[in-house]
Amino acid sequence: AANGSSLILIILLELLAAIAIGVVSGHVIVHFIKIKVENSQFLVILLGIILLNVGIANQFHLSAMLINIITGIVVTNLRNRSRTLSATIERVQLPIIVVYMTLAGARINLAVAATLALSGGVYIIGRLTGKVLGCYVLSGLSGLSKAVRKNIGLGLTPQAGITVGLSILAEQKIPEAQGIIIGIVLTGVIFFQVLGPIMVAKALKNTGEVTVNK
Repeated sequence: AANGSSLILIILLELLAAIAIGVVSGHVIVHFIKIKVENSQFLVILLGIILLNVGIANQFHLSAMLINIITGIVVTNLRNRSRTLSATIERVQLPIIVVYMTLAGARINLAVAATLALSGGVYIIGRLTGKVLGCYVLSGLSGLSKAVRKNIGLGLTPQAGITVGLSILAEQKIPEAQGIIIGIVLTGVIFFQVLGPIMVAKALKNTGEVTVNK
């Protein structure tokens, strides 16, 4: 019991430390937004802060992803000019995403392709069913119309790349699952990235939120 309590305490301290570092980093970025540095300089500063966060996280065994997520939250909520941050990131996000996905794909072990296909299919069905059914049941508590309740789940089907990052972290913690977790998650990401927008459009159309001109 004592070991369990100690583990929980360590996890809480790591989370608090990551949040604190993210808050500080966010305030630093906000400072540079306030003084209106040049876009090229701001890009260097932004990348420097992100890399510094990653370095600190690696040094103290914290979550680099959590630190940078908190940083983004702080910047967005402290400055109305968050477009400055978005515009800067958009200049470099495409090559970063390409490298990110390439490195993720390189972890897939094709020797377990059959397992990935089956498990990926189960994951996709389970996620889609959970979204649609869960949203339908729970949204009934809020008194929403039946049309909205039936389509909320479809509107939540797109899957972001952060899921891939979390799966990579999971594989680092569970080395024996190397290539399997990331393979299953990537299967779902590809499926929902392709069909997710179609499902969202269908949900919006079914609820009357958008109209289609013919």
